[in-house]
Order: sequence, then C-alpha cells, then structure tokens
Amino acid sequence: MSDLAGFEPPRIDWTPGPDLPQRLKRFRQKCELLFDGPLKDRTVKQKCRYVLLWVGDYGLDLYNTWNLSEADQDKLDEYWTRFEQHVKPQSNHLLNRFYLRNLKQNNRPLDEFLTEANLLIQNSGYPDEIHDELMRDALVFGVDSDTVRKKCIAEGNELTLIKAREIARTEEATRQQLKVMTRDVSNPTQVDSLQKNRRGNMNRGKTKPLYDRQKGQKGYRMKWDKPVCTRCGNTAHNKDQKCPAIKAQCFGCKKTGHYQSMCFKAIKTNCNSLERDDSNSNEPDIDEKIFLGTLLAEQCPNIGANPNQINSLNTEQKNKVLIETHLTAEPYHKYTTPVVCKIDTGAELNVLSKHDYETIVPNPKRRRLEPPNIKITAYGGHEIRNIGTCQLYIHHMDEVKPIVFNVTDVEGPAILGCQTSRDLGLVQFPCKIMHVHASTPTLSNSQNVVKRATPLTKETLLKEYPDRFEGLGTFKDMSHTISP
Repeated sequence: MSDLAGFEPPRIDWTPGPDLPQRLKRFRQKCELLFDGPLKDRTVKQKCRYVLLWVGDYGLDLYNTWNLSEADQDKLDEYWTRFEQHVKPQSNHLLNRFYLRNLKQNNRPLDEFLTEANLLIQNSGYPDEIHDELMRDALVFGVDSDTVRKKCIAEGNELTLIKAREIARTEEATRQQLKVMTRDVSNPTQVDSLQKNRRGNMNRGKTKPLYDRQKGQKGYRMKWDKPVCTRCGNTAHNKDQKCPAIKAQCFGCKKTGHYQSMCFKAIKTNCNSLERDDSNSNEPDIDEKIFLGTLLAEQCPNIGANPNQINSLNTEQKNKVLIETHLTAEPYHKYTTPVVCKIDTGAELNVLSKHDYETIVPNPKRRRLEPPNIKITAYGGHEIRNIGTCQLYIHHMDEVKPIVFNVTDVEGPAILGCQTSRDLGLVQFPCKIMHVHASTPTLSNSQNVVKRATPLTKETLLKEYPDRFEGLGTFKDMSHTISP
C-alpha cells in the first residue's frame, strides 16, 4: 500500500437509488486510474484484491455469492461484469424519467443541479439529439429562482441550453455577490475594547485604535483602519473640530461628555456569561419539563397494552393544522423527504417520531442524536420518552432553515411548535379581544364580578377562583369577539 501514499482509496455507496449505476461507473473509473498510475506494476490478481478491499462489506458479500472458478477469480473484467449485473436491474428508464420530471434545485449550486439532471437524462433512454433540449427544460422547470425562470420564458422558442445556463449562472453570481455586500454593510465587524479607567473622563475624546483578539494568539492585534472618537463613536475628529458629545448627557450613567453608545459602564454591564453543559451521560438529570399543548396520549385498542401510541385528535378542523414540509439532514441535499407536520401553537418545542427520523436519515452511520435535556409531557400529564435531539433542515418558501427536533419513540405526525411556526410564517398572532359579553357572572359560585382598579394577577385568580382551575370543563354563556 506504500504505492498509494498520498492517494485516497476509492469508495462506493451501495445505497439503492437511481444513480447507483453511475456511482459504480465512477468507482470503476477511479480504480482504473490508480491501476494505470501508481499501481501499474501490480499483477492482475493483486488488482482484483484491491477491488475487493475498496468495495466495502456489501461488495464483499456480493463476491461471496458468486462462486467464481479459480480462473475467473483472477480476471478483473469478470468482477466489473458481475457488479454491473447487480446494479443493472435497478436502472429503470421510466423511474429515471420520473426523477427527472420532479427534479428541483433545492438551494444547491447550479452546477451540481445540472450535473444530476445530465446523469438522469443519460440513464433515461432518450435519444442523444434531444439531450440539450431536455437539459434546458429541466433547468427552467427546476431552478429555484423565479427571476431566471421569468427571463427564460421571455426568450420563447429561441431559448437554448447555452443561453438558459448563462442566465442562471449570471443570476446566481449576482445573488452571491449581493449577499456578500449586504452582509458587509448591515453586519460590520464590531470590536469593543473594555479598559478600566481610573482617571474618570480624562481620556474622553482622545482617538484610540480598535483592538481585536485573535483566537490562538496571545495579546491583542492593533487595527488602525478607522480610529473612532470615544465620546460620540464617529470617525476621529481633527484638532480644529469640536465633538458634538462634549455637552451631551449619557442616558446610561447620567454623566456628561459622551453618548450612551460609547458609555463604558453600559458596555461592562451588558457583558453576559454563557455556560454550556457538555454532559454525555446516558441518563442525564433533566429538571426542565416541556408541555405539548394538544398532544393526546392514550392506549389504542389495536396495539394491545402499548401506552406510548399517540393518537391525533379527531376535530373538524384537523386538516387546517397539517402541512407537508420537506426535511433533509444537510442544508444542501439532492433529495428532500416530505413529512406531514402538525402546527401546534400550544407546543413549546418541535417533535419528530423515530420512524420519520430514520426515513430522513436512512444511513445508520449518519444518525447522531444529542442527549435529551428536557422532559416531554403530553396532555393529561403523560410523560413521553425523549430519545434525543437532532438538527434538521426544512425547505420552505425557497429558504433552508435549521430546525431542532426532539425525537420520540412514539408514532404520530411531526409537530412544529409555536416559535418555529412563527419563524416560518405559518401562523400569526395579530388578534386582540374587542368585546366580552357575559349574560351572568359565572366566574365564581359565591362572588359577583367586581370592577378592579388594578389588573388581576395569576396568584389572585388562583386564590379567588380555585374551583375554575380544577379538572376539565367550559365557561358557559361567555362570548368573545376577536379581530381577524
């Protein structure tokens, strides 16, 4: 193996899929490059052994089922023929055409998207004469940007693959450059220097350079790009210029001679300490409990005595709170997994079943769950087992956002909590109570409604109306008008 020093051995992923024949073809190409290069002096028998080492456990299991003769065991072409016969039944023209028809960019780079489209076209059995036309259609139909699609449609029948690709690449480069420029303008790097000033405001108004501490280096590095005034925070003044903050009063420390943005006391007060718990114990001590508002856990008649089955509530508006989302384990992925999620504004976190998690991440080696740090309690006080937490990526409205899910060992739809639903724009809370009508005072059996000068608190309500917070029930003869 010394001949392979500096070279990465070829690997192949045997996961079933429409691109498996292409993966085998790419793997064979890498092997042949090594056999014609650093391993050129090896015998054919040795090259066959190299292939068996590189195909992995699954490929070695396939080799054990072949029952090759002693002569065929030393023929490299026989190995490639057997491997191609294994993946050939999985290459289906109709299936590849289906994948091509539904191919989307999904926030991937344009070149990666076009490469996948080209591979699907080559494996779909179409004539070579229409490959460019199919590539053009796949680009227009599957690109994320509506601007690119609009410009391509405006070209009409004169649109070619070269022109469509040029439009898409120009738009992608422009969007990336604009994002960099926007980030530099809206989020400039701000470095604060905290120093102990024993002489009060004697150093106010003097120009000081900014200091930036580099990770892994001792001391500070001096930056002389834009010195600022320590009174107003603007660019340093000349000797004949007067600082506008000399007679200004700070709203933070109430002293005169500087703005609040440059107040040393305010800066020191706003410094917070963050601590992270890196405990990896199998049974962590969890004190925090999270309540899932509308989650109902009860025993199902069709599963025997399994109390961990979660049933969805049978309501008339059930379809109004369900939404199909697309999740991936990585931010940029070729294929997304559709998952039906329930929007639950009463839930404080996001919940995903173990079955859905294994569907999204089919490879067991890539499943990584962090230890749980909270307990999940369903409606009625039933505790749900929390296996762990994971970060997935949701593709919604041409955007990819990271979402943290708590994986549970129960069946049921995935749940998007209140905060996540608001971040994704799925729910809004602009409503307010306009009128309250009550025919009879029903808040208490023995007390009437009394107008108060001060608002009621939680403790007051629990003390005065204890019977209204026990058990389940409804308030009768009460009507509320809420603005939409």
